[in-house]
Amino acid sequence: MVAGLRPQARTVLARMRILVFGVLSSCKGPTLDVSRSSQSVSLTGKRVGVIAMKCSNSGFGNTVSDAMANFLLASGCNVVERTQIMSLAGQGDVQVMESNGFVDLVRIGQLANVDYLVVGSVTLDNRLSVDFWTGGPESKVVVTGATARVVDAKNAQVVVAVTYEPGRGSGWHRPVVVGQEIGRAILGISEK
Repeated sequence: MVAGLRPQARTVLARMRILVFGVLSSCKGPTLDVSRSSQSVSLTGKRVGVIAMKCSNSGFGNTVSDAMANFLLASGCNVVERTQIMSLAGQGDVQVMESNGFVDLVRIGQLANVDYLVVGSVTLDNRLSVDFWTGGPESKVVVTGATARVVDAKNAQVVVAVTYEPGRGSGWHRPVVVGQEIGRAILGISEK
């Protein structure tokens, strides 16, 4: 079948085989480091507010936060809409809330009537690579790390802290995947 293909098609097919082999053999999954406080915490059934992740690309940070909130909701948490938290807190920019310290998080938690707040950040990097199809230069945004902290809204105590480090070949990690992985780690759910 390959012999009947035009030379250009054979080149593309060969590149695809190399790409698939390279991806499958060199990719290492993300590393999730999770720290928990000494008190046992279950977020199931609790009111949780997920504040937008700080990120140089606000759209990426919002998408990670939304994916995390969706995962927590699907897992039994009562997730409070981020825009509701923002309006109750009287803040125009959700990413400014954390910069003033944990004392403000307690106040935000009281105003929004939540048990826990999730705050954190995503670090991105622009990488220059070679476009697979054209052989020309291509700029890609890759995740270089993410952190999330679950804060008790009553006393600002960090009850869960997650550090996400993507593995090799991690440029393909989409914000939704990052958010879901962090949500899974927060709840202590192992991937099956």
